[in-house]
This record gives sequence, structure tokens and C-alpha cells, in this order.
Amino acid sequence: MSDLATRIADLRAADEPGPAKRRKNAQRRRIFAAAVELYEENGGEDGGGLDKTTVEAIAERSDISVRTFFRYFETKADAIYVDLPASMDDHVALTRLLLDDLAPADAILAAAIVQMTDMVNDPDDVARMRRSMKSKQFVERSGAFHNRWRNELTRTVLPFVPDQPDRFVVARAIVTACLDLRDSALAAWAVSGGDADLVETLDRTIETWKRVWSDDVPTHVAEGYDRRAR
Repeated sequence: MSDLATRIADLRAADEPGPAKRRKNAQRRRIFAAAVELYEENGGEDGGGLDKTTVEAIAERSDISVRTFFRYFETKADAIYVDLPASMDDHVALTRLLLDDLAPADAILAAAIVQMTDMVNDPDDVARMRRSMKSKQFVERSGAFHNRWRNELTRTVLPFVPDQPDRFVVARAIVTACLDLRDSALAAWAVSGGDADLVETLDRTIETWKRVWSDDVPTHVAEGYDRRAR
């Protein structure tokens, strides 16, 4: 087993939930199930299921209060599609742990691999991701949420970037590239109908990016393209 694989296995073992967290996870799953049932009953993606499904109805179906619902989810969309805030928090927390042993880019991508592996090992999570990637509303929300995710990761990796005049720019570029790699892999996985191996897809995406961003790509873009007045 590689050092990275060993580190990831150790992280999973350390994150083994106790009784309280298991109860919380079980409640989240009950809310997820109720939300998806209502979403499908209300027409699904093509029938306006998201708009027709209310937080009040999800709470009633889950036998909880509306206040309790918002302890678990920021929005009803997070209970129907992929829970973006929870995914972001998990990714940032995993990245923070891995930064003790890995460079920022490696830590961000390794954390993404942990999340992808956990997702593909859970049939409910796979179904949720497939539903999300087919949803125009989710894709639009994900795009809007992306900047929040990028900001959180930038703050996390910045202390681990060597001190230099453009330190923030370097951290931002690392985070942006890694998130785009992950999102490109997820998009390719969705195009395959969710049948492709997600981790292998990420590996291929990284290799493709390496080929695209080769020495053939101009690094001094201003030369020949600068339209500023001289």
C-alpha cells in the first residue's frame, strides 16, 4: 500500500463515527429519503419537483420540525441533490488533515479521491450524484456555490504555500485548478451515465490536463494579445 493510501486509510479509521454521529447520520438519511420521495411524487426534475417540494412537507414526512430540518441542511435542494455545504466542509476538513504530509495540490486532490471513493461505495450517494448531475438547477447552484468552496480551500492551504510576493495568487491558482479537475472528472462520469470508475476518470482527467497545459501553451499571453493603449 502506498504512503498516500495508508494515510487515507488512517484518516478513515480515525473518522469512524461514534454513537452520536451515527444517530445524526441516520437522521440525515431519513430526511434525504423523505425529500427524494416527495421530489419524485411532485414530478421529479422534469415536473418541477424541486419547486413543488417544500421544507415543511419534508419535515412532516420525516416527523421532525422545520427548525430541526435546518440543523441538518441549509436548503431543501441540499436534501434532494448532493449536500453541497456538507461536501465542502468534509473536503476542507480532509484537506486540512492531509496538509501535514502532502503539498497543497496533492492534499486537495487526495481529499477529493477520499470523497469520491466513499460516494461510489454507497448506492444512495451514487443515485444522489446521478440525479444532481442531470439537474440544471443543481448545476446552476453548484456553479454559484463554487466560489464559496474555493474561498474556504484557499484560506486552508494559504499557510502551506511558501512565502513569496504572489503567495495568495499561487494558493488561489492551486485551489482553482484542483477544483476544476475534480469537476471535470465528475462531468465526465455523468456523461458516462455514472458507469465509469470515478477515481480512474479523475486520473485520466489529470493526465489530459497535463497534456493540454504543456509547453505548447503560451505562458506570456500579453505578447501579441494585449489590447491596452500604449
